[in-house]
Amino acid sequence: ELYVSVDRARAVAAELSHEPARELLLYVVHGTLHLLGYDDHEPEDARIMHERTLAILRELVAEAPENFMMHYHIGSALLADERFAEAEREFDVVVTAAPRFSAAYRLLARSQDGQGKLDAAIASYRAAADVSPNSGRPLAALGAMLESWGRFDEAAEAYRAAIDREPRSADFARHLRELHQGRGDLDGAEAELRACAERHAGSAALWTETAVAARAAGRPNEALDALRRALDLVPGHVDALLEIGGIQLAAGSAEVAETAYRRAIEHAPDRSDAALGLGRALLAQERASDAMAALDNVTVRAAEFAPAKSLRGACLERLGRTEDARSADLRALAANPSDPRARDGIARLGRGR
Repeated sequence: ELYVSVDRARAVAAELSHEPARELLLYVVHGTLHLLGYDDHEPEDARIMHERTLAILRELVAEAPENFMMHYHIGSALLADERFAEAEREFDVVVTAAPRFSAAYRLLARSQDGQGKLDAAIASYRAAADVSPNSGRPLAALGAMLESWGRFDEAAEAYRAAIDREPRSADFARHLRELHQGRGDLDGAEAELRACAERHAGSAALWTETAVAARAAGRPNEALDALRRALDLVPGHVDALLEIGGIQLAAGSAEVAETAYRRAIEHAPDRSDAALGLGRALLAQERASDAMAALDNVTVRAAEFAPAKSLRGACLERLGRTEDARSADLRALAANPSDPRARDGIARLGRGR
């Protein structure tokens, strides 16, 4: 018997910007090969299994050459192997057979980009955008490619166009903000996001990203004003509440920060960053035991979440449990050697035996 997870296929497909059907087909072929005795634990075995997967997909195309989806699956597998020219040929077949298949145009663009065929890739991304007029994803992908080629002004234009199509998506606004910040233009990042937020005043996501940019530019009051706009639109906007918590904690208003973090947890109890922020706010109020309790769920849900480990170490140190604090800091450093809180803790407590 062979079991495949549709939910997993949807999640992976969304992450890789392709269709769930493609992901499911690969699971079926992969699982069938395992049932036939193939293994992929060793690199050479994995290579053999992968080549057999490609061969099976090609056999399916030979049996049903009119089935353009098989070409899509083969192209996706070739793209994953960075065999860009071969992948381009497969996606060309797909978009010829299905000229309104946006995902195929995006993958065609990636295969062209991998060969340095920038103009062709730009045209393919624009074709994807044309056949999906309500989606910002093709334009955001175009922006990311242009940014990687150092064409920053064109990248910013593509990100703005993506935002105009989907103003409630935080991802596209984040790309635009990080483009400016990556070039050291903190003021430009805030100005860009504020202009977008004013243009789409009903988007809590845009006001929140404006606040993130304002905070990075050293203007916490402007950031708080933008966050109030976001919360007026969506009172339980978790990212806005987390930003308020961070701003207030940095300003020394730990009690106000605590309130913001608790509100965030009410709306998103599984957000580890909210629990971590609450722990920091409580520790800033010398409530180490309460902070430890806030962190309990973080370490259960995210065992490798290094900031939670180092904050736990700080709490244990405040409670006088020196050995436990040292162990927590060492675990934090193992997960993230550059964690400043853990490094400071070890500097104070030593490494022990």
